[in-house]
Amino acid sequence: MILNPGDNILVNEPIYSGTIHAVQPLGCNVINISSDEHGIIPDSLREILSKWKPEDSKNPKKNTPKFLYTVPNGNNPAGNSLTTNRKKEIYELARKYDFLIIEDDPYYFMQFNKVSAVSTQPTISRQVA
Repeated sequence: MILNPGDNILVNEPIYSGTIHAVQPLGCNVINISSDEHGIIPDSLREILSKWKPEDSKNPKKNTPKFLYTVPNGNNPAGNSLTTNRKKEIYELARKYDFLIIEDDPYYFMQFNKVSAVSTQPTISRQVA
């Protein structure tokens, strides 16, 4: 399993109650990140992460967040969707602090004004050195 009792996980606030019920029995610490009509606020995430140094992710005793769980499109219950720029900012923070992003995206195809999908996977250069 990816989580151990006492591990920190990041979630956007508000979050679907079913998510909380799924992680509570695992004994992990849920850290809420503020959001607005455009989803997770990167400055809020940055402020939370500032409690650690990026290199702390290499030391298990520092208990840096294991992952960020988010519903990027049509988040339940708020209904907000992450913008492309915010996805990029969040991805850069995940790289810097070495945590996973777990996207639960069941509502992507149910939107009227779809946010353009941005892959969180880095692009691979086809050039050979």
